[in-house]
Amino acid sequence: MPPAAEGKKPESGKSEAVKTVSEGKASFYQKLHDSEKVRILILGDHFAESSGLPDGVESWTSILQKELSERYGSEAEIVNLALPEGNDAYVQLENAPKDEPMDAAILCLGSYDESFSFRLRYEGLLRTLRLKYEKCSLISLIESVALTDPGRNADETASYIR
Repeated sequence: MPPAAEGKKPESGKSEAVKTVSEGKASFYQKLHDSEKVRILILGDHFAESSGLPDGVESWTSILQKELSERYGSEAEIVNLALPEGNDAYVQLENAPKDEPMDAAILCLGSYDESFSFRLRYEGLLRTLRLKYEKCSLISLIESVALTDPGRNADETASYIR
């Protein structure tokens, strides 16, 4: 049995996981741990786009960027393709850079989406993200109003995201 499989480190002194990371195959979370630069794709609706904020209020993506820098020492490049009045995330994904890998994708959907077709469209989006950025960590966010505003389809669509 190889030394790494027994829980021992190989002669190089690095575990197999560390060796894999050092070869450029690090996950989003490992890059944060190692204080490396990360690229984050944002897809979604008005919440993801931070539209409607009062003057002087910082967007959640700016806060995220600062927190990742302060907490982990990682520079975060945010590629926000969200649309304030549209929620066709598949079209947004088609406009995402193809040659530049993403470490994470944050999906903020479900507030205004029609619940009947949301499940299929959401699954299609996840599958397309995986094909386009195979090592990308996928993170789904549900805005709080999506769960508290009865005038939207959010209750049902949030259940699909969970």
